Amino acid sequence: MYNILIKYGTAIAFGIGLLIAVLFMITAVSGVNSMGGNPTHEDLYPKGFFDIGLKGAYFLLIVAVAALVLFGLWTVVTNPKGAIKGIAGVGILAVIFIISYSMASTDNVDEALKIKENITDGISKFISGGITTTSILLIGAVVVAILGEIRGIFK
Repeated sequence: MYNILIKYGTAIAFGIGLLIAVLFMITAVSGVNSMGGNPTHEDLYPKGFFDIGLKGAYFLLIVAVAALVLFGLWTVVTNPKGAIKGIAGVGILAVIFIISYSMASTDNVDEALKIKENITDGISKFISGGITTTSILLIGAVVVAILGEIRGIFK
């Protein structure tokens, strides 16, 4: 299976993506054309012409996540010594998120928005922790890129 994916994986992925895009275009164009002239957004919204594109995207997302998890577990099982760096990276990410989550404040969301959108304090802390973690990782990536370029100058 692995050798097949190595050899034909990119072609299979592009083929499935192309098939979903073509099906989406056929349903969307034929549905919009059947409505006549120049339909408004209100006319198009309840019709569901674009559902195949959304369902295709959901399907591909589920397949990608399943493949990520399965191949990740397969790598850990077959080569546990080589997977230590990856496991350590995930652990560091988890620690950064836990620290960001525990330091997050719930005061940054307006009370009216909390009521309207049903945002609890836990959800607010989760979002704030995710944003902080993303910011830390972004800054880290920029620093590593700059240091890599500086290192490349002196090599």
